[in-house]
Amino acid sequence: MLALFVAATAFTAPHTPAGCGLASAPCMSLSSHSSRRAALATGASFAALAAIPAGSALAETQEEALERIVAKNKLAQEKEREEARKKIEKNRGKVEKENAGSNLIVGVIGAASFVFSLPFFYKNLGRLFLRYRSVVDKSIDESQFNKDYSGPAKRRPGGRR
Repeated sequence: MLALFVAATAFTAPHTPAGCGLASAPCMSLSSHSSRRAALATGASFAALAAIPAGSALAETQEEALERIVAKNKLAQEKEREEARKKIEKNRGKVEKENAGSNLIVGVIGAASFVFSLPFFYKNLGRLFLRYRSVVDKSIDESQFNKDYSGPAKRRPGGRR
């Protein structure tokens, strides 16, 4: 890994001291140490390149590493799924015990809510029942089920007949 880092830094642009521009004449302030360092870096980069395996071998090792990681992750996921299945199976009886009377409770609450709300709309239900019954039974007239029905016209007392 260090060899790759050294190789990458060897190919970057050389560092120039402050005051030296790229287009200007070479700076004379460079000491002999920087040229030795540059030579060392170049030599290290060639050594690093020689130490890197061939391209196909590197690709194979990357593929193998990727396959190992994938296999490891797959095993971990299967283990987690199996643990979750075991936990669900373990708690199945417990959940069924807790929910044993729930259907009865829901039915009783629903029936009670209907019964306790009847005083608010029982007259409407009666009229509705009579209206549907009037379809079959012709003896039921509109006066029995229509809330706004005023009945036959009434005569005034003492009026003409």
